[in-house]
Amino acid sequence: MMLVSACGGDASGEGGGTSSTTSASSTSTASGSPTSGAPKTPSSSAPTSSGPNASSTTPTASGAQLKNWPADAPQLPEAATKHTKAGAEAFVRHYIDVINYAWMKPKSGLIPQLSYKGCKFCASVENTTEELVKNGEWYTKTPVKIRSVKPAQKGEMGKWLVGVTITDTTAPIHNQQGKTGGRKAEATDTFYFALKWSDGWRSFGVTK
Repeated sequence: MMLVSACGGDASGEGGGTSSTTSASSTSTASGSPTSGAPKTPSSSAPTSSGPNASSTTPTASGAQLKNWPADAPQLPEAATKHTKAGAEAFVRHYIDVINYAWMKPKSGLIPQLSYKGCKFCASVENTTEELVKNGEWYTKTPVKIRSVKPAQKGEMGKWLVGVTITDTTAPIHNQQGKTGGRKAEATDTFYFALKWSDGWRSFGVTK
């Protein structure tokens, strides 16, 4: 998945509750491949992971490269718990840190905790995570890098926009059979995360 290509205009709606991953832009076909409306991960013939601990299983196939995952999921920093401009900016940085962790582990279920239901971008990110888990694949290096974060801007009805310039890197994707794939070129662009405060920051969309 190219995170840059996943960023679209889904920030106009109202957020409510935590995210689900059943939006039209992130549903999967019966074969497990994302539909044409969702970003896609490179496919492989890696065996499908299964069971409750599939997302954290270390590969054991002969010759397989060990996962280059961080030891623990990023914890919400104190700065991101504040209902302030700086807090909103810190939350966006944390959100992207969680994306990187989820795709390198890989581990699903983390992004919905930071998102409102109906966030298409959030659902696409989670869909990609689930595909990585199912296919037994993971990024071996940081897939998304933050170049800069713009000051948060307060909008109407309690909404905040935080601009961030990100780069989709050429981080390779590895699997349990020792094969790699990944992006052929980097892509950099600037987008605005739409946030709202409800006992903490949550994302309900990303727009240009």
